[in-house]
Amino acid sequence: MIMMASVFASRIIGVFREMTIAGIGGVQSSVDAYQIAFILPEILNHVVASGFLSITFIPIFSHYLTTGRHEDGYRVFSLILNTFGIVLICLIGLAMIWTPELVRIFAPGLNDADTFVLAVKMTRIIMPAQFFFFTGGLLMAIQFANEKFFIPALAPLIYNFVIILGGIFLGPYMGMEGFAWGVLGGAFIGNFALQIWGAKKLGAKYSPVFRINHPDVIKYVKLTLPLMVGLTMTFSTEILLKYFGSFLSSGSIAALNYSLRVMFILVGLFGQAVGVASYPYMAKLAQNNDLAKLNQLLNKTLKYIFLVIPFSAFFMVTSHEIITILFQRGKFDVNATVVTA
Repeated sequence: MIMMASVFASRIIGVFREMTIAGIGGVQSSVDAYQIAFILPEILNHVVASGFLSITFIPIFSHYLTTGRHEDGYRVFSLILNTFGIVLICLIGLAMIWTPELVRIFAPGLNDADTFVLAVKMTRIIMPAQFFFFTGGLLMAIQFANEKFFIPALAPLIYNFVIILGGIFLGPYMGMEGFAWGVLGGAFIGNFALQIWGAKKLGAKYSPVFRINHPDVIKYVKLTLPLMVGLTMTFSTEILLKYFGSFLSSGSIAALNYSLRVMFILVGLFGQAVGVASYPYMAKLAQNNDLAKLNQLLNKTLKYIFLVIPFSAFFMVTSHEIITILFQRGKFDVNATVVTA
C-alpha cells in the first residue's frame, strides 16, 4: 500500500509536471529538444543497469541478511557501487565530451540548429543525474531488502516536484532549460541525498573497496546481463520514439511523449507499485525455498495487475477528454490535443 500510494502520487505529480511542461512549451521544438536530452542519460542508465538494481541486488543482499552476515552484505554493496560507479563516471565524462556527435546519431532528423544546440546543452545538464540514480538504486535496494519502503517511496515524489519547481521558477528566464536543471536537482535530493540518510538509519556502511573478480560482483553481472538483453525493447521504446520522431514535424516528439506519460499512469499504478512491493518478499521466500508461499503471493499479486485491462479500455475511449483536461492550456492548444489524443 505504501508503494501504491507512492507510485500513484508520483504519477499524479508526474502528470502535473507534464502539464507544466505543456503550458510553458506546448508542442514546440524546445520541448522536442528537452525530450531528446534524455536519450544519452537513459542509455547510460541502461548500461549500468540502474533500473534493474532492486531486481538484481536484492537477492544477493537478502542472502547475507537471512544468514546474519550484515557486514559482508555491506561490503558487497560497496564493491558493486565502486566498480560500476567508476565505470559510470567514466562513461558520463566521455558522453559529455562527445555529446554533439552522439545527439546527431540518436536524433538524425533534427535539422534545426537552435533546437540541436538546446538539446546538446540540456543533455549535458541532465547527464550527471545518472550517477545519483545509480547510487540511489543500490541504497533503495538495501532498504527494500530490509522491508523498509517509506523513504524510497519519497524518491519519485521529490524528483518530480523539483522538476516542476525548476520549470516554474527558472522557466521564465531560461525556458525548457529550467526543467533540465530540475531533473538534476531532483535526482540529487530525492534519489541520492535522501536515500543515503535512509540506508544509514538501517546501519548501512560504505567501504572504499574495489575487487572486480569478487564472486558476488560476477554474480551481479550474470544476473543483470539477461535482464538488459530481455528488457532492451522496453527500454528502447522511448529511444526509438525520439529517433523516428526527429524526422517528423516540429513538436511531434513532444506530442508522443505526452501520450506516453498518460499510459505510464496505468503502468505505474498497476504494475510498478505491486511489483516493487511484492518483490523483496518473493526474494526471501525463494531464498528459504518456500515455493508454496511464493506461488500463493505471486497469484495474489497477478489479480491486482489484471485490473489494468478495464482501465486501459476506458483511457482509450476517453483519450480526447483526458488530454483536454490534463494539458489543454497555455501553449498547448486544440490542435495539440487532437495530435496527442
